[in-house]
Amino acid sequence: MVDFAPLHAITYHPSLAGLVVLAPPYDVISPEQLERLRRASPYNIAHILLGPTLTAEGWHQGAAETFRRWLSEGRLQRQDIPAYWVYKQTFSLGDGHPRTRTGILGRLRLAPWGQGVYRHEHTRARAKQDRLELVRAVRANLSPVFGLYREALPKEYLAPPPQAWLDGTDEEGVRHTAWPITSAEALAAIQQALEHQEVVIADGHHRYETALAYREERRRAEGDPPSPQAYDYVLAYLVALDDPGLCILPTHRLIGPQPPLDKPAFLRNLEAQFDLMPYRGLADLLSALNRSQGPAFGCALGEAGLWLLRLRDAEGVRRRLRTHLPEELAALDVVLLQECLLEPLLGISAEERAHGNRLSYTTDAYEAWQATRQGKAEAAFFLKATPLEHVWQAATHGVVMPQKSTYFHPKPLSGIVINPLDEPAHHKRGHL
Repeated sequence: MVDFAPLHAITYHPSLAGLVVLAPPYDVISPEQLERLRRASPYNIAHILLGPTLTAEGWHQGAAETFRRWLSEGRLQRQDIPAYWVYKQTFSLGDGHPRTRTGILGRLRLAPWGQGVYRHEHTRARAKQDRLELVRAVRANLSPVFGLYREALPKEYLAPPPQAWLDGTDEEGVRHTAWPITSAEALAAIQQALEHQEVVIADGHHRYETALAYREERRRAEGDPPSPQAYDYVLAYLVALDDPGLCILPTHRLIGPQPPLDKPAFLRNLEAQFDLMPYRGLADLLSALNRSQGPAFGCALGEAGLWLLRLRDAEGVRRRLRTHLPEELAALDVVLLQECLLEPLLGISAEERAHGNRLSYTTDAYEAWQATRQGKAEAAFFLKATPLEHVWQAATHGVVMPQKSTYFHPKPLSGIVINPLDEPAHHKRGHL
């Protein structure tokens, strides 16, 4: 159902290849990290991925000029041989147990949502416009869309070579390893293994929708050519749903700091639907939360303490929700939190979630707890991670999940391979 093709990648010259020229996806780079990345190397991908600051305007054409200069100087090189690229990330979640996620980089043929490719969350128009201006200027995909597929590829095609193209450990302790696959037999086998599968976008919805918009622009301008063009594809990083290193982190909610919350009254109101259990330490609270069998949330209220909130009549609540929500949403803890607590008790409506300032998000539970203790937030709510199968079922059934329902960790880096969009596609389906 999808066309996932090898690519004639643009890569850094071997003398530059390494983490010093790579960067995280644009939307997770902080102002401080952007400054560090730009200082790390004059050829770091951040110089063309973002402006000189996160709030800069009118920088896209300058980024394109830099990109073309790097190509003309040989800092970046076009690869003549089509390839898939295996990309492994080895990391720990702080429990001392290393995990390795293995994905493959290539070109995914663009299709409207629901036609073999599915989304699981909404996007914001402003971010899409910024990315579209960059693609128009650079005419390349600098960062991959991150997708999931159901049936794993044959492992023999993903075996590492004696020496990888990229092998290094970043400042967060994540080891990144990547290498190309160029064997015609392997390329054909991988493409055929994926062509009957579906893809759910895990991360990079903005990049995918930007690619769709850019494709439509180019096709209109060029008279809708009958054969596939380079801009009919988007750079994608695909990971099997059962990969042992595939990891979703929970995204916790922060409330406030304004208006002030009457915490004793709030706790009394919670007792109408929740069993409340106090905890003295964050680690104990999170451990109890993750052991909970039914819907439950952690809650930090600053001086009013740490609490585990267990929803008593979860099935009754879900029956009520199913009268106006799809089953896939009624099953999600993030939806139960919103429907049972954030909206009725704190007045945080859908409009407030989309445009207000009272609700913010973090994957760092300790950071959220400290914010309540320091008066930077009135309350924090801790969630369990959304199960992978829930993400798959919701997306493939056409159900879009609430904002910040998932956080796939770690993020794939930008700059390992770049997908050019300024020349006809070298590859046609079935012909390598």
